[in-house]
Amino acid sequence: MPFFAAWALLLGLGFGLWLAAINVLYQDINQGLGYLLQIAFFFSPIVYPSDAVPEQFREIYHLNPAVGIIEGFRWSFLGMGNPPDSNDLVAFVVTCLFLLSGIWAFRKVERVFADVI
Repeated sequence: MPFFAAWALLLGLGFGLWLAAINVLYQDINQGLGYLLQIAFFFSPIVYPSDAVPEQFREIYHLNPAVGIIEGFRWSFLGMGNPPDSNDLVAFVVTCLFLLSGIWAFRKVERVFADVI
């Protein structure tokens, strides 16, 4: 369970850094964030299990890091679902790259924070 909590933290930090950097340049991002989160719920197995996704799309579906996090919490707390596999490892690497790119984007826009705000 601690691994999935740390993974969720890294993913949230990556999204937060990206959104902070983009929100400085385009202030309307804040208005559309609620709609974006609502759409993201449909692409994550929050209400339905990931087994409901057809087998042919499951490889692509597991590239979404939220799938690995939610399924991991479901597996560790409830004992339901599948244990982590290689698809989840790839999604974790994608999360780490997303976090690193978020740090890069934030640092790049950080120089103009005072000018824009």
